[in-house]
Amino acid sequence: MYKLQAKYLTINFNFEMTASVVTQNENSFSVQGHFRTTDDLAGLIWETEDTHSHESLKYPTNPNFKNVSLSYDYALSGYTEALDSDKASALTIQTVDGKIHYIRLWNYVTNRPEDEWEKQEGIVFPEGRTPGNGTGNLGTIQLDFDNLYEGWSPYTFDANGKWNKNPEWKKIDVTNIKTIMWAFTPIGYTGNGGGTTQYLDDSYPFAMSMTNWKVTGDTFLGNETVAASPGVIRMCDDYDDSYNLTPERIIDSYLQLGYTKIVNFYIGASHYYDKKIVDGTGILLEDKLFNQAFEAWYKDYVRRLADNQMAIIHSISMENVDAKEEWWQRTYDGTPGTSGWTPTPHFLSFTNAEVQAFYQRLAVGLADISNQFGLTPIVQLGEPWWWHQDELTPCFYDQATRNLYKAETGLDMHEFHTVNESIVGHESMLSWLQTKIGSFTLMLRDAVKVNYSNAQFTVLFFPPSVMDKTRTPMMMGMVNFPKVEWAYPNLDFFMLEDYDYLIKNQMREHQDVLEFIQNNLGYPSEKIHYFSGFVLDEEHSFVWKNIHQALVDGFNESFAEVYIWAYAQVKRDNWKQPKVIYSSHRGGNYTQPFKVSFSCDSDQLIYTLNGLDPTMETGQIYSSPIEIDKTTDIRIAYVDGGFISESVIFSYTIPMAKELPDKITSTGSFSDWVNIKSLAIGSGEIFDLSAAEDAENLYLYARGSNMNTSSNFYLDTGMDTGANIWSWPDAKMNYMIQNDKVYKYAGTGSDFNWDEIGNAKMIKTNGFVEITVSLEILGLSKPQQIRLGYGRNFEDFAPMPSRNSAIVDTLVTTNSLVNKETIAKEELLKTYKALNINSAGFEWEKTVRTEPATNTILYVTPHMEWNISGENYGLSVKVSNNKADLTPYYHELDSSILEYSKYLRGDSKNFEDILNKFAPTVGDGAIAVGISTRDGLIGTKILLTFSKTVEDSGVEIESKFQLEIELYNRPFAGSPIPDPAYNQLVEDITSGEFKPTVIQILGIGMVGVATLALIFFGSEIITFVGTIIIGITAVIVTVVEALLVIGNSIMGIFAKIAG
Repeated sequence: MYKLQAKYLTINFNFEMTASVVTQNENSFSVQGHFRTTDDLAGLIWETEDTHSHESLKYPTNPNFKNVSLSYDYALSGYTEALDSDKASALTIQTVDGKIHYIRLWNYVTNRPEDEWEKQEGIVFPEGRTPGNGTGNLGTIQLDFDNLYEGWSPYTFDANGKWNKNPEWKKIDVTNIKTIMWAFTPIGYTGNGGGTTQYLDDSYPFAMSMTNWKVTGDTFLGNETVAASPGVIRMCDDYDDSYNLTPERIIDSYLQLGYTKIVNFYIGASHYYDKKIVDGTGILLEDKLFNQAFEAWYKDYVRRLADNQMAIIHSISMENVDAKEEWWQRTYDGTPGTSGWTPTPHFLSFTNAEVQAFYQRLAVGLADISNQFGLTPIVQLGEPWWWHQDELTPCFYDQATRNLYKAETGLDMHEFHTVNESIVGHESMLSWLQTKIGSFTLMLRDAVKVNYSNAQFTVLFFPPSVMDKTRTPMMMGMVNFPKVEWAYPNLDFFMLEDYDYLIKNQMREHQDVLEFIQNNLGYPSEKIHYFSGFVLDEEHSFVWKNIHQALVDGFNESFAEVYIWAYAQVKRDNWKQPKVIYSSHRGGNYTQPFKVSFSCDSDQLIYTLNGLDPTMETGQIYSSPIEIDKTTDIRIAYVDGGFISESVIFSYTIPMAKELPDKITSTGSFSDWVNIKSLAIGSGEIFDLSAAEDAENLYLYARGSNMNTSSNFYLDTGMDTGANIWSWPDAKMNYMIQNDKVYKYAGTGSDFNWDEIGNAKMIKTNGFVEITVSLEILGLSKPQQIRLGYGRNFEDFAPMPSRNSAIVDTLVTTNSLVNKETIAKEELLKTYKALNINSAGFEWEKTVRTEPATNTILYVTPHMEWNISGENYGLSVKVSNNKADLTPYYHELDSSILEYSKYLRGDSKNFEDILNKFAPTVGDGAIAVGISTRDGLIGTKILLTFSKTVEDSGVEIESKFQLEIELYNRPFAGSPIPDPAYNQLVEDITSGEFKPTVIQILGIGMVGVATLALIFFGSEIITFVGTIIIGITAVIVTVVEALLVIGNSIMGIFAKIAG
């Protein structure tokens, strides 16, 4: 690596214009772009400090340019000033101390004609040059940094016609250079105070080629990083984040970081196309598929991939910053559909004929580039969906869509003002919208394959936009999942992502995503690609742990490829590609015991079964298969050269999945089902199918339209004989629930012979069917895995025909299976002493009531410190979170849900009122500390300090015990203190084997509330209880899901504190 090395040059410019820098070889490169306003300015930049590379790839910082010389030939063309023009752009040098120096490059053109001042003074500059016929557009430049001057020229022409030395011609100190920039501006440049901005009437191209680029002297910076061994994780990248770098630099860095084989590249929503500016607004020029800067850059990028035996997936989306207004998706009142990025992209209509024509040309144009460099064309349509605004208004109503619906149906579109409105009577319109995404997809597929028969076409899909009941109203789930057009094998392979779940730490939901495409579209695992990401900014760096987990999950699903999203974040956060730990059994639910094996290309593996991260001291060395005969979480890490990796989790449940803290009331309330996963998407008018069990009942729930017709639920409980139902070839159905009647199969397998055996509770409306049936009627004494299918009117089915049956493995707490009694009731009757609660920052002071059977709340706001003091002891609570935006949130712990919700919506938020109205039932004498954030509790740390003043030989001594608690809000599979390990954990605690210094407590669900309770009895701390309680809207759970009781080992410390 050396100073001014061409591949490390960067380009920057204002958004109205565009530019790129592309290297041809070590000594040649080009800059090209388009000007669109008279204020446009592009800069080709050398930065002394490398701020664009991964930490392991950065070139060393050396601001000293003494004894450095640069020479090159230039050829300048297009809509820009020649170097000999009075308005030519200067070379700009900025030093570390902030000084800026402007250098007229024409003075350093060595083959320029002799200047008048050179003739008069009898000199040449630079010294030793031979004047020639160089021009402002074509010539040779020599920059000797030891003799570099700012100013227009060495001499100026005075009023008397004489040349005099220019006092502004000053030698530049080059020992402390920060940046060196070659500027490019349009003819008539008005920037930097040069005049009034004008919008050019077209997009005007310019270009400069720089050849024979030679840097000599004291140039060495360091050796290039040796390429890492090729990994199995693939790279994602995008033009909008990488346009400022050379393709050579980017491809080299992929290889150096171990990324090979294939790259998914999103061409972006703002920089690939050409446009012009009209009255300050960009207008896409649809007759020019690519702008000059993008096309040169992208072709070089694809060429270099091909040279390194790497394939490329060209990714396009239905978002564009500068598309014509007629192309935009719109709400009923004409508001355009936009995302939250800046500059703002608009979502485009699937029905607009101009959009369709442009996107067909775009897909084929990208395929052309692959073909040009000998690669199989692969094109991806990324995240195609009908948008809805933050105000929950759907964007179905652009004029093209209205017109087409009228033409095809003879009807006007029904106008939905919000996505939560009833869809009854309008289901056919929503189905019509769904097919428009599907037909658009297949139209692009066919356009590419007509031109290239070997081409591949795919879709990138975000399953939470359909399967997640907490975030997606059924209306949007229906229109955004074209289940017929996308079904296997209509696409060559399928791509999925679930970034929101990783960002918000919803790892249980993440696990559900991994099976969604197989179950609902029929793609085998080897035809699925998975994206893991992404970390929006450095403040969310904690998400990398979830990304690592998701990558490992993807590989253990046997997906064809697994990608990291994306290059910009990898290099920003210096993320290194981990090795992958493979398991013989993917995480999930199993009905029978088994042995699980692990493998990794590393020195060794270490693991724990107690929910704690493995270390060399606490972990077991993996040497042979591990027997799984009960619900178990295995935390496992690899060890390589003394380095211990971040651990990943393999969660196994036997015989049923872990209990969800949800209750099903059998009243048909959708809120009962919000947190219970959809098992399958249905065909026809069935939207989805869900199911759950508790200790007594099986609950079934199907959503869709015209659901109040005849319907059958089919169950396979694992008996030897059952009916072969054609829709689901993997199951033998031995029970059927037809409306509210329960039937048992009485045939031989090929017939349809059933005996009625009992009744089920049924609630049926146009929009849903809910069934509650006792396990006893089904011949079951306890919950077990059940295979399930649903048919509506013998026309529509869930799962869709030819798919496997759905598997019921979800437990809920309606009739709880888990004993939550953890503190002896008689202990709660003890009395305790008064405590004073003080908060610096609040004016109030509250004294805890001392009579029995009362409670109090200590309400902690983010980033504050609280202190509690008694007669001779104290407790300080310090809450901090630099990783998430915490929102103060009061969470009641009793069952007054409706009253509580109503109260929070009122105007009064007085602490005294809350304290008196909603005293928690954690335990008499409890102090509860609650915090919450809509983004989860990741990164929140609470430091509890218990201090006790004791007397020792007549001298008072203050003793302290500190406990740091880090909240992660990782549900179930990610729980460091998982349910199955609870008994063992308590055993370890009480035996003194478990001695924590930092305890990780995990929340449950999308929005968590962590409540920390310290129980005081008399003057001693009897026990510490950490309860994790879910809080999603009005869904408030009053039981403890993960309970940590710190027993004898901690009590020993407290005993010492107590003297």
